[in-house]
Amino acid sequence: MANKVGKVIVFGEVLFDIFPERKCLGGAPFNFAIHLHHFGVPVCFVSRVGNDPRGKEILDFARKSKLPTQNIQVDPKHPTGEVRVHRSPMAGHSFEIPAHQAWDYIEWDKNTRKILDEDTSLIYFGTLAQRDPRSRETLQNILKELPAHIPVYLDLNLRPPFYNRDILQQSLSGCNYLKANDEEVFKLKEIFNWSASDNLQSIARKILSEYDIDILCITKGEAGSEMHRKNREVFQTQKAGLVEHFQSSVGAGDAFSAKLVFGFLNQWKDEKLLNEASLFASQICTLAGAIPDNPDFYQNNG
Repeated sequence: MANKVGKVIVFGEVLFDIFPERKCLGGAPFNFAIHLHHFGVPVCFVSRVGNDPRGKEILDFARKSKLPTQNIQVDPKHPTGEVRVHRSPMAGHSFEIPAHQAWDYIEWDKNTRKILDEDTSLIYFGTLAQRDPRSRETLQNILKELPAHIPVYLDLNLRPPFYNRDILQQSLSGCNYLKANDEEVFKLKEIFNWSASDNLQSIARKILSEYDIDILCITKGEAGSEMHRKNREVFQTQKAGLVEHFQSSVGAGDAFSAKLVFGFLNQWKDEKLLNEASLFASQICTLAGAIPDNPDFYQNNG
């Protein structure tokens, strides 16, 4: 359980990952929110579902998990989100994300206007939820109202073609903590045409200095993870956690982020931060989906 900390505002998509043989609850922000909630951190999850059976299923799951739902809006016109996951012999998985889903239309409504208060300790958002101007504008309204002392955590979730240079520029300029995988770090170098070398550490230092970011965490799959701090040449590395009975890597990055933020809020040292985040991500890889069906999972693995 967490020490006494303020609430974390989590903004973005909640959806179903549709595999050929099953469907699983997902969306990086929702996965992150559920994990953090079960770690004992107060969470305000801001999203939108459709007025349909899948939307009801999401709300029922959140209520059963005791995750507050007052900021999960219900859209009367657009469907609950889904991502169709296709297996590719060459690339593992490919993702088909239909347009005009409920989470594209998160409104700046009376409830959303009230979420910021003195009890807020951090705000989390990603890039995918900004693909439509409606949700992107709501997020920017929240960030404009955010007091300067509240840190912002950005999960770089690059799903082509749902990002562009302007979205990335604005997102990176507004965050204190950044999490990305190694492929996304190299993609930033390409998008912004930086002259930094192709060395991962060189690009990391470029990102930190260019956007005045305090901490950059890079996940590298089976190769582990790295933590880079602003104005510090030496960076922390961590081997990947050992995975017994591997099922799927879906949601591992979200689990990594959740444990990382939990550690930030509890002022863990860097070595413990990376070790615990890596361990929890590896535990999620033993599940078929991104979040456990049974909250008892957190008693044994949280």
